[in-house]
Amino acid sequence: MREYNEELLGAPEAKGDSGAEVDYDQPPYSLLNAALADSSLRVWCLGMALEPLNLAVCLMTVAVFQAATFDTIFAEAVERNEEGVVVSGPRSNGTITGLPLDDASVSALPVSRMSSPAAGLLQLALRHREVLLSDPDQLPGEIRL
Repeated sequence: MREYNEELLGAPEAKGDSGAEVDYDQPPYSLLNAALADSSLRVWCLGMALEPLNLAVCLMTVAVFQAATFDTIFAEAVERNEEGVVVSGPRSNGTITGLPLDDASVSALPVSRMSSPAAGLLQLALRHREVLLSDPDQLPGEIRL
């Protein structure tokens, strides 16, 4: 949640005692929690990976938003943040559009700015696209990807 707020909405970096304070009862955190509760946002963990350049362990997660939920939470998305340009779909009247999970969108991403775990995660997400984008009421109780 903090990463979405920092990267897409331009909030200052939250770094524990030395960073910005996080209030999970206020937007966007409250909106993300509500979306998780009503299944308009689902988060999947596809595994863990090791970043070979700095030996950082990455928790590989995929967040799937219903379009209206994404549009509401990220209506004020920034075009740039402290790390550079925010990659997104087209903007309309300043409003960001999310990217679809398909081969064309993934192929268009700037590979030179992507870590190897991120590239691998995108390939796993594409492989399991049908499950990730399925109706939550139609999923079995336990899923193994």
